[in-house]
Amino acid sequence: MKKIITFTILALFIFSFAFGKNDLWQPNRRDKILDVNYNNANPMPAYKHLSRDNTPVPEWEFIKDPTTIMTSYYDYQPGAYESHPIRLQTDWGDGVYLTFFGMASTEATRRQYWAYLNSDLDLVDWGTMTSYERWQGFGGIAVHPATGNCLATWHEDEPPEDGILETTITYDDYDLCEIPGFWQTPILIYADPDEYVWPRIFIGPSPEGVDYVRVYQLANYYGSADDVRFMYTDVQNINGADLTGLLDPLNWTTQVIPGCGFQSFAIDYNNPGRVGFIGYTIDHLDIIGPVLAWESFDYGATWDYANLHCDGIISDTTAYIYQVENIPAFVYNEVVLEYLEVATDECTHNTAQYDSEGNLHTGYLQTYGLGSYHIQRYLPPAEIVWNGTNFSYHEVPELPGIDPLSGHSVP
Repeated sequence: MKKIITFTILALFIFSFAFGKNDLWQPNRRDKILDVNYNNANPMPAYKHLSRDNTPVPEWEFIKDPTTIMTSYYDYQPGAYESHPIRLQTDWGDGVYLTFFGMASTEATRRQYWAYLNSDLDLVDWGTMTSYERWQGFGGIAVHPATGNCLATWHEDEPPEDGILETTITYDDYDLCEIPGFWQTPILIYADPDEYVWPRIFIGPSPEGVDYVRVYQLANYYGSADDVRFMYTDVQNINGADLTGLLDPLNWTTQVIPGCGFQSFAIDYNNPGRVGFIGYTIDHLDIIGPVLAWESFDYGATWDYANLHCDGIISDTTAYIYQVENIPAFVYNEVVLEYLEVATDECTHNTAQYDSEGNLHTGYLQTYGLGSYHIQRYLPPAEIVWNGTNFSYHEVPELPGIDPLSGHSVP
């Protein structure tokens, strides 16, 4: 609940010592690293383009010194998988909510925290989201527009600790006194029978009309199936709305969506009803290609395979998006590779957004490799765009050289 400020931490970054726990996801890294001969490589600086111009980086400046909150003894990012840990109040209130998880000391229990900054970005209040102490983390937040209330979700291990994690749903009743810090006792979504973790929460248009919003809670299956437990409910979107219905599990519709574990989720606010996943494919769906976009056009109520689209190539050893010629010449086992396979490098921390024209965007790290080998030093950021018909891939920034095989830039 609300706490006196006694520790300091960067609001946007948490660095410290790591403590092991089985809710940390471990990426499926390829087990072989390409031993590259760089002696003959002479790559040009990334911004010395040889061809088309990418959109330039916009001008920017810091208008506020970094705000510190607490010292955490847990080494992880403030948000969660595909989560947005910072949210603005819009229709009611003019502040900023953020969430992070941390440990107040080396002996403390890991907890989910919140903080609230006013419109001048001055820290107003912060603390843990619950008055009880449990192992918590990987939380996400959203803001209910008409009340300014912050909705939150995370996972925790309900005592007695059994290593089986539950997810939570709660909210801060900012609208009660127009100040933050009135967090409600969360409900627990139990593993029944499958365990789901790393939850996220989103708010979008509702089929009930303009005076309602649909709240989505997504959680990933903690196992090999890579499914998403997809829950939603509709609540009023008027000032003074009673949000206690969010804390009744019977008000939530629950379904399991196969093969969307770790995919980024987005809501199209310009075309109500359209929501979608975008990311890399999961093998057990038995679909071709390492990239997918799967959309629903009825607010997430149904997911038709006709709206599931994939792109990329499946080789004998790995899935990749496209091939590029070996520029410059990378050498493995004294053999000059003729081409490299470009794959996504785990899209687990990414977000997705629909733009004003209905295009679905997500970012990822590109991996240059061959088969089960990859070049560890080359992981340039890139973007996938789904326009409703086709996929396109954009290097950010564009790298020097255009590959005639693929038409893409290469390192």
